[in-house]
Amino acid sequence: SNLDQKGFTYLQQIGPLPTGVKCSVHYYPHAGTPDIPHPGFTSREHEVERLRSMVGDRPFGCSETGFHTAQRPKHTDFRKNLPIYTRWTDEDVATHVRHEIDFWTRMGAEFMVLFQLRDGEADVKESRFGIMRTDGSFKPVAYVLQGGSS
Repeated sequence: SNLDQKGFTYLQQIGPLPTGVKCSVHYYPHAGTPDIPHPGFTSREHEVERLRSMVGDRPFGCSETGFHTAQRPKHTDFRKNLPIYTRWTDEDVATHVRHEIDFWTRMGAEFMVLFQLRDGEADVKESRFGIMRTDGSFKPVAYVLQGGSS
């Protein structure tokens, strides 16, 4: 699960992991950009330190992460009681994924899996994490995964 209090509570309830069991986490940002830690943590590194304190030095990886280009709430205009939306551009997503690759490499993760291959038809978050558009063309994030620039 995610590196947040709920995920760590779940991991604690599982109890000690048997020898030989590896660990993977999903990572989705709590708010804003990928450098903002989840509530209760001082940094993203602090989140991984907490994970390491629970699972020891066993191999681990990030089994799912990603950033979507659909609308997401930015804040609410309380005068009009209306949500104000924003969205990441394809270039923003490429920048965020480059950050994640660097972060997970620095943290010693053995792998990082990006969700998802191709965008869906609907302009909703579950359908806008792709590295390809619905027509099959590559988005800038695909070139980051190749080791190039977008």
